[in-house]
Amino acid sequence: MCSLFSIKSTICRTKDKKEFDTAFSALEKALHQAKINEQTQNILDLDKQRDIALSSFITHCKLFRNHPENHIAEAAKRASIHIKSYGKDMQRRAYRDETAIIRSLVAAFEEPQHNADIQLIGAKQWLAHLKPLNEKFDELHSNRTMEDAEKDAGKSRDARREMQAKFDRLCKAIEAMAFMRGEDEFRSLANAINEEVKNVLATAK
Repeated sequence: MCSLFSIKSTICRTKDKKEFDTAFSALEKALHQAKINEQTQNILDLDKQRDIALSSFITHCKLFRNHPENHIAEAAKRASIHIKSYGKDMQRRAYRDETAIIRSLVAAFEEPQHNADIQLIGAKQWLAHLKPLNEKFDELHSNRTMEDAEKDAGKSRDARREMQAKFDRLCKAIEAMAFMRGEDEFRSLANAINEEVKNVLATAK
C-alpha cells in the first residue's frame, strides 16, 4: 500500500493537497491523544500516599508475628495470612485494580474477627488512614478520566470533520485533474489516499 510519504512525492503541490495534509496530521494527533491521561500530579501524589499506607500496614502485621506475647503474635499471623490472600505486589496493580483491592481489604478488616486482630497489634490506624486516601484517589481518578475522555472525544470529532472537508476538496481536485489528463494516471493515487484515511479512522473504533 502506498503511504502518504510516497503520495507527497507524486502529487503536485496544490493548495487542496497541503490543506488535506495538515488536517490529516491533526486527525492522527487527536486520535493518538485520545488515550486517557492519568499522570496528573494530584493523582500521582495520592497513589504514592496510599501505597505507603498499604505497605506500612502490611509491614506492621509482619513485624508483630515475632512479638514475645503469643496471643499478639498469633493475631499478627492471622492478619498476615489474610493479607496474602489478596496476592503479591498490590501496589503495582493497575490503578482501578488496586483501588478495588484496597477497598475489599479494608472492608474485610472491618469485620469483627479481623478487626480484633489488627486492633490488638495496633495496625488499625494504618487502615483508618488508608481508607479515605483510597476513596479520594478513586474520586479524582474517575473525574479526570471522564474529563479527559470528553475532551479527547471532542478533539477527535473536530479533527475528523476538518479532515473530511479537506479530503472532499482534494477528491474534487483529483477528479478535475483526472478529467483533464485521464483517469488511469490518478486511479492508484486515489485508491492509496482512500486506504490511508480508512486505516487512520479505524484506529478510533
